[in-house]
Amino acid sequence: MADVVDILSRAVRAGDEAVLATLVQVEGSSYRQAGTMMLLQQGHPGFGMLSAGCLEADLCARMEMGGGAATAPGLHMYDMSAEDDLGWGAGAGCNGVLHILTEPLSFPLRAALSEAELLLKAGRSCTFIRTISADWTKIEYEVWDTGGSMARENQAHQGQEPCWEQQMDGTQTITQHFDPKPRLIVYGAGADAKLVVTLAAAAGFQVWLCDWREGLLRPDNFPQAHRFVAAGSAAGLADAVGVKETDYVLVMTHQYDRDRELLFILKERPPVYAGLLGSRRRAEKLLAGEPAPEWLHAPVGLEIGAEGPEQIAVSIVAELIRVKQYRHRGGVQYERERRSGGGDLSRRRI
Repeated sequence: MADVVDILSRAVRAGDEAVLATLVQVEGSSYRQAGTMMLLQQGHPGFGMLSAGCLEADLCARMEMGGGAATAPGLHMYDMSAEDDLGWGAGAGCNGVLHILTEPLSFPLRAALSEAELLLKAGRSCTFIRTISADWTKIEYEVWDTGGSMARENQAHQGQEPCWEQQMDGTQTITQHFDPKPRLIVYGAGADAKLVVTLAAAAGFQVWLCDWREGLLRPDNFPQAHRFVAAGSAAGLADAVGVKETDYVLVMTHQYDRDRELLFILKERPPVYAGLLGSRRRAEKLLAGEPAPEWLHAPVGLEIGAEGPEQIAVSIVAELIRVKQYRHRGGVQYERERRSGGGDLSRRRI
């Protein structure tokens, strides 16, 4: 599923007839959270999704009414709360009212999106501010560099959900925070890593694949990998990637000594998350009887009774998603619950 970085990148390079649609407010529940974006282009399928497919076709049709692309910003409301087929819910019973902002990709918007894209691709967070005139004929844009992704590490979740405010002069501001894709470092380019890389990239991670066997690190072998890193030793791999405290790491080399060396290095440079492939007994042996650090998930993956590389890949990426989402939404509270085994995380195993 396309995330904000993908949407911005596509929007910056889209034609003048394109329209950016943003879910700016949700009353009740919805398939996607507020802040979700979609790119609409005449003659092309939309890029991204604002719902489960309930309203995208109608929104595209609205943009094309009059024989041309939209030339002014607009706000569209979809009531998805009806439980029968007479309303926009089409029997889905989503129980939500969606407010969608549409903006033609004029030069000011395109320039602002380009600035935001550059910051995100450089690994920096940013704040995107729209100021809408009282008569809804003009929108001014600002982009603020808010620093690395650690800037909000200990704050409650803000995510990409916009803050929509009415000003005293009749103008309205919509403020939205964007974070770069989290980096996932995968040590080990074996056959079982292929689906892990594919699923993790689709889930919004920027995947760096590391291995001592340079011949395996090929785009045709791992087309979804963002970057390949080759080195002859675990220390060389770790030095080449430079693990940061905001990174996610998977250790799946299938070599005991390499895994042990990588774990030792990670203790010196702990990431926010590390998953170790293998049995619990193997993990205990690698840790030499020491308790597992808080950031280490060993064995890796949610406990779903997975068997075989496909199911194991699903369990691994599901755990990555859950850690990322809970961490962003709960901040410090997530860490407290995980360590105590409380809340929705009580089924975690470490």
